[in-house]
Amino acid sequence: MANKGQGRTTPADKNSDLSQVPLEEVLESRAEEYLQMCWEIPTENERHAVATKLYAACRRLSAAVRERDAAAAVLEIASNLMACEEMAILQMKTNSKELSFIDSVGLSEKQRHSLQGSAARISAGIDRGRVYMAGENESGDELLTSLGIQAFVPLWQNRKTKGAIVFFNLLPQRHGFEPGDRELLDLFSVYAGPCLFNA
Repeated sequence: MANKGQGRTTPADKNSDLSQVPLEEVLESRAEEYLQMCWEIPTENERHAVATKLYAACRRLSAAVRERDAAAAVLEIASNLMACEEMAILQMKTNSKELSFIDSVGLSEKQRHSLQGSAARISAGIDRGRVYMAGENESGDELLTSLGIQAFVPLWQNRKTKGAIVFFNLLPQRHGFEPGDRELLDLFSVYAGPCLFNA
């Protein structure tokens, strides 16, 4: 993961590199890196659990590229690895600030209407290109907080923002996010867009 500060690599920069190598091959390579970390890190170390999650996510996204079911894969990964059962994958409509739902799970009608009613402001948040996760030290986004959004991941394709994954409530057994969840969100920010929009 790149360090913050000058010269920091953004999701858009990483995303642009994907045009040089087949996406499935990139994901399999990342999965192998995480698998190697799993072998090298003791199982009692929390980094082992994080590497295991990232390995599983990369393998599932790689399979999604082959099977052309990226939206289902994203929802499955978030459900299984983050214990989130209320989420949506949104796409910005071309030359407008309207949003369409690519897929969703567990949303109430109120949540869907809130997202659609705030489409212009959510699109502005997508254009900013920053991953948001509730509970981080950085100041939260007032709109996302007011809508009950716990995490927000902009989606990229060819260095352009195209949509977002929005996460609402986690399952009751989860008491907030863990450090490894941020790494999973960052993984989504780089690879989920190409998986969804290059299909």
